[in-house]
Amino acid sequence: MTSGSTHRESRRFRAGRRADRLPRVSTPPPVTPPSPPPAAEPATRATTPDALLGTFAVLQALTGFVPVPFLDGILSRKLARTMVTTVAGTHSLVVPDDEVRLLASEPDEGLLDFLKSAAKGLLLFPFRLLFRAIFVVLDAKEVTDLVGKAYVHSVLLDIGFAEGWYMKHGAARLGEAVAQVLATVDTRPTNGAVSAAWGALRDKGPELLGRILEAFKDKRDDVAAVEATPLGQAFAEAVKKGSPSLREGLRAGLARALGEPVAPEGAAEGAR
Repeated sequence: MTSGSTHRESRRFRAGRRADRLPRVSTPPPVTPPSPPPAAEPATRATTPDALLGTFAVLQALTGFVPVPFLDGILSRKLARTMVTTVAGTHSLVVPDDEVRLLASEPDEGLLDFLKSAAKGLLLFPFRLLFRAIFVVLDAKEVTDLVGKAYVHSVLLDIGFAEGWYMKHGAARLGEAVAQVLATVDTRPTNGAVSAAWGALRDKGPELLGRILEAFKDKRDDVAAVEATPLGQAFAEAVKKGSPSLREGLRAGLARALGEPVAPEGAAEGAR
């Protein structure tokens, strides 16, 4: 081997050793694109249970049978305000007292006057006779209308809170819109529910009525509401069977009163 070829081999050997000492660059693995997130489920709006709304409504009628002067009116107003705060609480809202009064509009005075005058005449009866006679008053159209309007009022507030219209328009505007709908609404779809509630009261007997009225006398409307739960449940079941689209129709009426878009038929219920 000649001297020139030896030098060339030596250079190739040294170049190879330098290449071995250089850091090796690894080929990055292929990048897999991230999977798209799963489609979001449509938001479900909270609603106050119909059994609770029905309980507040039937209790409005039963306040007329409290045998204490002026207490019936106090209890009626207190129940109306408790209903507002309870429904607002379903939607994690705390409504100031002055706004509660705006939203808890008083029941129709004409209907209340009928209930009070009719009930006072029965309060002279012994309690056992009172229980039988009370249904003559409770089954009257005026009382049925009173309970129906109280229920519809609570549903309208439930819708207003759920849709964010209380926060958007304020208590005064929402209260006006609720009153506007109440002035024209047909409460006949709730008649069957009112009858179902009184049917549950008949089935439970005079002991249940006695416990409710005793709670009223003690100014414990919260206890009265617990005792009246079976009546509210019967009311709610009858609404579900007889008037399944009532809430949807009330939502459309309240939306129009507030100048809000009216959802296509079936869309409001589908969001729930």
